[in-house]
Amino acid sequence: MGFFNELFIKGDGMVKFEAALMEHNGTPFAIVAVLPRILNSPEREDVRNNFRKYFPLGIPIIFTAKDADGNPKYQGKYDIVKFLYQLDPKKIPWERYDTI
Repeated sequence: MGFFNELFIKGDGMVKFEAALMEHNGTPFAIVAVLPRILNSPEREDVRNNFRKYFPLGIPIIFTAKDADGNPKYQGKYDIVKFLYQLDPKKIPWERYDTI
């Protein structure tokens, strides 16, 4: 799948999003592709909490979105975000999640 593509695709009552489960220094975490406006939105934590049901209990959820130049921007736990900025986005194991 590579670097994330479209997200929140709606159709037939189903919502799809792209995310990846990874690990940094022994700590598992999830990266979820969101719309750019979510990164600085006052509702950001509500959105993050809505994604929690799709991932193992208690793991950090990091948000990512592409900026105007197509580069990834990350938001979440500082040490994980720092790690992600050093990582080639093509190495992130994106998967598509289907929800109802």
